[in-house]
Amino acid sequence: MAILKIPTNKTSWAAKFAFAHAAREKMRLLHNVKGEEHRDGKTTRLEFLEWVQKYYDPRDQAVTMEILALKQTPPAADMDEVDFVTSFEGLKASGISEL
Repeated sequence: MAILKIPTNKTSWAAKFAFAHAAREKMRLLHNVKGEEHRDGKTTRLEFLEWVQKYYDPRDQAVTMEILALKQTPPAADMDEVDFVTSFEGLKASGISEL
């Protein structure tokens, strides 16, 4: 299985998490471009599906696995920054007063 190679300068959990999500967004945008090429008749359906199977899916899976792995190991310091009063302030306006 392919793995997502995170640059060595991304040392904090937050930087790695942000990189993985940026990779996912870049993949999504590329998928949109390839889909548009198919819709415009520049590639056949078979070519598009082959690209998805051989290029997109393995990379998407690698990004997903990295994000899931990072979610399993959030650093305690980052978790301590979540204040349920200020982090979810907008919920009070919608009638939810306690979390």
